[in-house]
Amino acid sequence: MHVWNPGAVVAEVGPSGPHKRRDGNALPGACRTDSRRLARQDSGSSATIGEVVLPALLAALTLSGSPFAMTSPAFAPGAPIPKKYTCDGGLQPVSPPLHWAAAPTGTRAFAIRVDDTDAHFLHWLGWGIPGGARGLKAGQHPPHEESNDLLQTRYDGPCPQDHRVHHYRFRVYALSASVPPPFKGHVLATANLVGTYKH
Repeated sequence: MHVWNPGAVVAEVGPSGPHKRRDGNALPGACRTDSRRLARQDSGSSATIGEVVLPALLAALTLSGSPFAMTSPAFAPGAPIPKKYTCDGGLQPVSPPLHWAAAPTGTRAFAIRVDDTDAHFLHWLGWGIPGGARGLKAGQHPPHEESNDLLQTRYDGPCPQDHRVHHYRFRVYALSASVPPPFKGHVLATANLVGTYKH
């Protein structure tokens, strides 16, 4: 399993006030949830089952010709996103670990985007991830990041401004070239992972 590491060869933070859109208007609106790992900690091992099984599963997907897919050892598809990756996790925003596999032939780079699909709010947009990468570690930044809807060039974690469950879509783009957004004419495939969060 190859997770890009900029120190090697290759690989949503809450403000004190309410989130605001680019136009300055506050979102209608509330971040707390039960932390949930994909698998329990094995009492006899320092690695979780998810950290061992997921890379092997993704490798198998690649060999089997399965569709481009993304997973995270931090949360299962459709499950709550752990608090540490949200605005309730501390002062510094930390993105969750992400893994992807079975990128299409011709992939030269990847890009990542995170949206609150209920509030139509952009939390993260990064690009320039090398084509040989198979994921991002927790808290890892892509080589290039664009401004999100908080006007920050970084990952800002889930922080809904009401008490409803919000859905957060993590989307990875497989690109034919390392180009900035909107990636027009270079998107070979996309893979989504959706997690939830609620105050």
